[in-house]
Amino acid sequence: MSIYFFRGVELDDPDKILEGSGKSMRHVKLREPKDASRPEVKRMIRRAFKQGGITMRGQIP
Repeated sequence: MSIYFFRGVELDDPDKILEGSGKSMRHVKLREPKDASRPEVKRMIRRAFKQGGITMRGQIP
C-alpha cells in the first residue's frame, strides 16, 4: 500500500521517504500498518496539507 502525493515533487523531503520519478506525483510505501505511524510519514502528510493551504490542528500527533 502507498500514500500518494499528487504534487509530491514540490514537497520538501529531508528524510528521503518519497519515491517515484514522474513529473509531479510521489508516494510513500507502507509495507506494514505501523509504517503509517512513523514520524517522517506524519511530517510528510503535514507538509502536504500545508502545501494545499489546510491547517491541521491535533489531527495527526
